[in-house]
Amino acid sequence: KNMMISDTEIAINSIQQYCTEIKFIFIHQIYSILDNRSAVDSDLEVLRKENKFRFLSCVGLASSFTNKTVLIDVTQYMDDVTNLLKNTTIAVKFNGWISGNICSSIILRDIVPSVFSKQEVEIIVEYGFFRHSLSMEVDECVYLISHPELGQLTNSMTHAEKQITSLILKSKYKEISQDKLTRSIRNEDSGEPSSKRRKTLLSMSHNCTNNLSKFPVKYYLLDLLGRGKINRERNATATDFIIRCCIDK
Repeated sequence: KNMMISDTEIAINSIQQYCTEIKFIFIHQIYSILDNRSAVDSDLEVLRKENKFRFLSCVGLASSFTNKTVLIDVTQYMDDVTNLLKNTTIAVKFNGWISGNICSSIILRDIVPSVFSKQEVEIIVEYGFFRHSLSMEVDECVYLISHPELGQLTNSMTHAEKQITSLILKSKYKEISQDKLTRSIRNEDSGEPSSKRRKTLLSMSHNCTNNLSKFPVKYYLLDLLGRGKINRERNATATDFIIRCCIDK
């Protein structure tokens, strides 16, 4: 068995290192780091089959993320189930089931009554670890494997997009260096009255539970790059980047 770590895992680790308070990583953020999407998809499929990460669909959440998928480390996910699902018996049962399944969705008849009772499923839905699928492809009750913080996460990312693109579009030539953008958001650029924007960006996730309180600017930029909302070109400093909005024509 090949024990070498893949480029995709290196990219995931790098995001986790500078976004230590963030437990979720979008696949498109990985695409913004690595150019070879086929290789990324192949690596992710291996990680999925090894059940190292839960792959959670954002279908039905914020419109900009409806076709996006987010990763969360399986151990972190199961810890959240234990901490957030108040019914200990159901939490243990759910984690036992999750540890042996890599599916991203499930048909109700496949788990009731063989795994869970209908009442237990309703409790899991109530706490946000199952979410009703809006897909009309099958005429049955389908649930997505989910996380209670996903909705707030995608809403926060959508709001961050508006704030960051507004800063870029208001700057000269509708472009800004990555360093200056970061300073503006952090209220370190005295020429930009950004305290209100900073307060919005860095506190918009305070309502999220379980340490979703500090979103590094780089996390937002990887999201916007991965979704094609901005592009970047290396500046003369070799470490800074010029950030431009991708304007639809």
